[in-house]
Amino acid sequence: MTTGDLNVTAAELMADPSLIGDIAPDRIPELLIQVTSIAAALAARMPAQHNARDDAPATADHLLDADEAKALTGMSVDFLRRSGVAKPWRVRVGRELRFSYLAIQRHIRRHLGRE
Repeated sequence: MTTGDLNVTAAELMADPSLIGDIAPDRIPELLIQVTSIAAALAARMPAQHNARDDAPATADHLLDADEAKALTGMSVDFLRRSGVAKPWRVRVGRELRFSYLAIQRHIRRHLGRE
């Protein structure tokens, strides 16, 4: 097979980068679009990195009131306010008690599939 005759897919190219020299020049834009789209989708799924200075999450969290946290978790308000399980989710804002949406979501992901 001569240079430029190979009709290689992006998946085949990823598996064997030595095929790059055999790709027809008119196929390069199409393959670049495919590879770039995959890279962008992977980047979007990367977990947020923590800020090294203050260890605060780089993504914005929002705080839930007790009723919103109850609806999200299915746990009673009393349980959310008093339980040690829910302690990492609790945030005091003045005299108000709020619950971290991201912390609850992390807890849910960690416990998926458990009974």
